[in-house]
Amino acid sequence: MPGSLLRPSDVAQHLNIPTSTLRRWSYYFADYLPSRTQDAEGGAARTHRRYSDADVRVLVEVKHLLAKGLTY
Repeated sequence: MPGSLLRPSDVAQHLNIPTSTLRRWSYYFADYLPSRTQDAEGGAARTHRRYSDADVRVLVEVKHLLAKGLTY
């Protein structure tokens, strides 16, 4: 779905990586991920990370480059 925001578990499954790896990549490559967060239900102070299609494209490239032997 264009324009939809994906949950971390969905992105990790798409990339075939553990969610812990996705969290690490999200931390290290945050400057390249225009991802957004959404408030938890009820307007609580916690937020939930969501990934856009552009974020997924960046993460696919990250996976590709790491597989070629590049490092963080």
